[in-house]
Amino acid sequence: MENLQITRVMKVGSSLAIVIPVNILRALKIERGDQMTFGVYADDVICIRKIQQEDLLKLKPQNIQSQEYF
Repeated sequence: MENLQITRVMKVGSSLAIVIPVNILRALKIERGDQMTFGVYADDVICIRKIQQEDLLKLKPQNIQSQEYF
């Protein structure tokens, strides 16, 4: 999907936000409450991705066996 839209940074509470137009959210199947991740890959490039529940489970640490330290 190639769809260029221009928006402005706005203040929401004490944070700054960028509003993503609803047609883009629908096309990407992003809904309110979805968890998102983002990364900055260059001075002016940002990547935003929806995190699936399976992705979140992979981020949790593996079971750690308790060890006794003396």
